Amino acid sequence: MNEMKLFRVTIKGGTSGTGTDYHNVYVVANDPTGAYEIYRAFLDKKDLCFSDAREMEKIELIADQDHYGDCGTLLFLSVLKDTPK
Repeated sequence: MNEMKLFRVTIKGGTSGTGTDYHNVYVVANDPTGAYEIYRAFLDKKDLCFSDAREMEKIELIADQDHYGDCGTLLFLSVLKDTPK
């Protein structure tokens, strides 16, 4: 089973004086590439930020489910029984 990880994804743009901050977001994924792909797909679908501003600046591992992982911070996820399909 792949352990899930919590990543902080930072893109080159997306900052705003008001409203939602798209510059930094948190994504749960199996790996950093997957985390960026999830966020990038969201930005593309919603047509948010200029395309060059959607480029990744950095990704940081915040926590993971692996008790012996390199992160040092554990991630616990709740299983939702009534998740809409």
